[in-house]
Amino acid sequence: MSKLDFFVPSELFVKSKSAGWTRNSLKYRRFDSLASAVKFAMDEYGANLNGTSIHTNTDEYTGSAIRSLYESEHYPLKGRHAVLGGAKHGAFSAPRNPQAASHKFKIGDTVIYLRPGLVGRSGYYEVVKVLPVEHAEPAYRIKSKIDQHVRAVKEREIAPA
Repeated sequence: MSKLDFFVPSELFVKSKSAGWTRNSLKYRRFDSLASAVKFAMDEYGANLNGTSIHTNTDEYTGSAIRSLYESEHYPLKGRHAVLGGAKHGAFSAPRNPQAASHKFKIGDTVIYLRPGLVGRSGYYEVVKVLPVEHAEPAYRIKSKIDQHVRAVKEREIAPA
């Protein structure tokens, strides 16, 4: 059996538990690598992967198969905050304190969402979750201080308040 290529583009599909099979019952996300898709699935849905599937050009992985990929000895992104770095097919190593090395903000920080492509600032937000680094770009979940709306953003889309 040949070694699995964790660097092929992948798509993640998650079926909503409450809505039946309707147009809006699926969540979808694209990833540049299978490793990133597996990591996201385990971080977000790890305890319950039912209804979760990852598709590549040649394969489909669901439920326990996703967990098997994550636990594989060949899986390149060990640990919750492992950094993919710039290499596509090289060795990987996570820094000792990856959050400090790669994220500018921490949970509880107040930031301004810059709304890329639009003029002006759009208000104050609080960082509620530090997301794993994906493709060398830190990401966060931020919550509006006005209407409590939560959104996922890249570090380049926010600034210190």
